[in-house]
Amino acid sequence: MNRQKFVVDAMLGNIARKLRFFGYDAKYFPNIDDKEIILLAKQEGRVILTRDRALSSKATKEKIQSTVLESLIEVEQIIHIAKYYSIKKFSIDFDKIRCSLCNEKIASIKREDILKKIPIGVKSEEEFWICKKCDKIYWKGTHIEKLVQYTKMLNEKIH
Repeated sequence: MNRQKFVVDAMLGNIARKLRFFGYDAKYFPNIDDKEIILLAKQEGRVILTRDRALSSKATKEKIQSTVLESLIEVEQIIHIAKYYSIKKFSIDFDKIRCSLCNEKIASIKREDILKKIPIGVKSEEEFWICKKCDKIYWKGTHIEKLVQYTKMLNEKIH
């Protein structure tokens, strides 16, 4: 099944990061103008997620799908995306997670290959992942536990 690809406007950076953790290809640039977003969406077959009605209107004129997220509340925004794009369930799957910084897929890496790059407090962790593009390292720490709980709460609200 092909997953929807998104381009997320500058007002929704947290949404982009969450979608990436859920495995969705979500491009985000903090300083991108409307013309660039529309061009990117058109070239790459992406849906625009925005809070900007004017941007959505411009996208519609260019025959590009966009979704205006009315709510200011992140949970409500994600639920709106789930319902609008028929996403039945979100999950945290390290085989699908995309880098929260650059949107590339992350890959498993051996601890001994990155020992010098990881904080002392996490050296006892067994599993690590790395973004091959930007070198950000991931592990199943408390941030992932919190994200799993957040995901569970979202899934309960979707149904």
